[in-house]
Amino acid sequence: MSNRFNDRCRKRGSALVMALVLLVSTAGVVYLGVSTSVASVDHSTRIVESSRLQSAATVAADLVATRIWDEFVQAEGGSAGDLNEFRGRLALRAFPPLDPKNPDGYAGSLAVDGAVVDGRPALGAAVAKDGTPNLGGLAVSQLTIQRRDRADRTELEILASVRTGDAAGAAERTVRRVVSVSSAPYSGFKFALLSNNVNCIMCHARIDNAERFYNADKSKHGTFDRIRVGTFESLLVRVGSADSQIAGTVYVRGNITDKDGKVLPDLVGSTVTGNDFDAAGKLLQDAAGKLTDVELTAASGDPPPPFQHLYKDYALDPTEQTDGPMPTSFPPPIPDSDGDKRVDTAEFDVVAADATGTVSGGIIYGVDDGKSYSGKLPTSSNMPEIAGTTTKQVILRGDAANPLILDGTVAINGDVVISGVVKGDGQIIASGNVYVLGDLTYADGKDAAGNRTFGVAADGTKNALAIASGGNVVIGDHAGAKDGSSVTGDGKGSFNFTMSEMMLFNRMEWTYTQKTLPDIKGVQVTNPLYKPGYLPRYYTHGADDPVLIFNKQNPKKKTDHYFDPVSKTWKGKEHLDSYDTTLMSNYPKGTPTYDGAAISSLGTDASWLSESTLRGFVSQVDGFHVSGPLAIDGLLYTNNSTYALVRGTGVYKGKLQVNGSLVAADTGILAPGSSGSIGLRLNYDARLANKLNIKETTAVATMSGALWLPVSADH
Repeated sequence: MSNRFNDRCRKRGSALVMALVLLVSTAGVVYLGVSTSVASVDHSTRIVESSRLQSAATVAADLVATRIWDEFVQAEGGSAGDLNEFRGRLALRAFPPLDPKNPDGYAGSLAVDGAVVDGRPALGAAVAKDGTPNLGGLAVSQLTIQRRDRADRTELEILASVRTGDAAGAAERTVRRVVSVSSAPYSGFKFALLSNNVNCIMCHARIDNAERFYNADKSKHGTFDRIRVGTFESLLVRVGSADSQIAGTVYVRGNITDKDGKVLPDLVGSTVTGNDFDAAGKLLQDAAGKLTDVELTAASGDPPPPFQHLYKDYALDPTEQTDGPMPTSFPPPIPDSDGDKRVDTAEFDVVAADATGTVSGGIIYGVDDGKSYSGKLPTSSNMPEIAGTTTKQVILRGDAANPLILDGTVAINGDVVISGVVKGDGQIIASGNVYVLGDLTYADGKDAAGNRTFGVAADGTKNALAIASGGNVVIGDHAGAKDGSSVTGDGKGSFNFTMSEMMLFNRMEWTYTQKTLPDIKGVQVTNPLYKPGYLPRYYTHGADDPVLIFNKQNPKKKTDHYFDPVSKTWKGKEHLDSYDTTLMSNYPKGTPTYDGAAISSLGTDASWLSESTLRGFVSQVDGFHVSGPLAIDGLLYTNNSTYALVRGTGVYKGKLQVNGSLVAADTGILAPGSSGSIGLRLNYDARLANKLNIKETTAVATMSGALWLPVSADH
């Protein structure tokens, strides 16, 4: 995103907030003067006094909010920064948030305009030279601020008290002013599929609208919205063999390439095609409900018109996104307040404070921190429910007769292992990895004709699930090799698709840390993607495994793998299919590359569940499966990686069906189908777009939600 755009948006946000705050403050001052004047004629002395106190206390609180925001804007160079920067500014002023586990009382002191009175923030100009707070001839007897960091916002609660004097019996009025600093809701959940890079997904895929897919009413044909698919960095297509179709629009930032890294102008003739829609974005259907096929031609124009089939280099500036919003990043579901790309307890507690829902029914089994679990899947619960939050590692399993019951949001400080049948409307937020063992489906009903009533149970209960992981989302047997052996991840022995994708994801992160890279001749050239001071996040198979990166150039055959600075793309081999040491680097713990990065492991937290036990779970769940694809209902989100490995030789016949959406920074899905059949069917469920309370933390912050309430009467 350009600095020009940031400055323009920040100034706009700053101006709006300042106008709001100053308008309220000015109104309070005018009200003070008018009420005093009118009261002197028409009202009793006591009413005059009460009005003056109420207005003065309100203005005092307004001034504090204004001072805090002004200081933030000035510190950012004259324009507002994002939410993380606002929190960082408060931290620099030694103004930490309250402990969510002990929310009583007020946080320490915060100096405003450099003055502090009795350990409380002062009003600058409203403070006399001797340090005595004063406003319009009235004494500010109390002025405190309480800070609460929520998952999506920071709240400042200002308590202001004003007295007529120090004499006994002096009248006093206290008001509570609450302002909220936040960013816009995350727009990424308006996409069926959103990721930094998309490659193997576009082999045998169908991406559609869930409402249209499950519709049995012919009168509704032509009323269903197109879906959206987006990538931030690249879209790789195997031209000629990519049998995929998208019922909507594709947005690409970066390049569209073939498997060798050759840049493509569009997707015309690539065998990745689309379905047509009208000028309002409604999918076109014939009398039988069949969709209309169309080539994915790139939109043209500056700016391009809305409702096109393919957008290349889709705008970063929201004001130039003519076909709807598309974010620029993947915000962590658990705010990363210290920027280390890891989840710590204090950060988790911020999310847990807002988790007031429950998960009940089914089988709920918790494993205490420091303990481990072995054997088969538990057959009974050792927890009656999850109420709000838990620090246990959790195994969740439901079936048709005894589904897991969802109600609101729960936060789990650890890993989640889940499968089976769910009922109700809820969200699960995990600080660790989420392992979807196999089928995870809604307890939906059927209509009179036997058609599934998608998202609605037989008793009318709404079924909707959203899962957010602070770690990774792992679907199926991610550790299994073709021959059934286990992948160790140490750079030796068995190899599989997961390892291949992991090394590609690590390569992109590593690329950002390199000033130069080898070109087709092996010459080190300036890397246009270099980010000074960038903290890479690398994936490992297990907690103690090395970081493996597909980043070397074979000196004997340089064209096998090299970087093209013009297209900003790695070219040559699409991916590795073995631990090829001529093209792969191995960085174990103790090396600068490993120790200087954030490490995200696909293994369980503190190894509470061994890889063999987890693979045993997957095998058990496979045994419960009835004929058909591996089926998942719900939204799956992570700011790290999502992996799914559904082999063509297994019980799912290489097929994966997701009714919801897949949003992840890195997405590696292998669902090849069998005998040319569809591998991945992704049906977007628009009902889930607002299920997760995640904000665009890198977007310009605004101060809003202003409110003041009297909390005490005169005395």
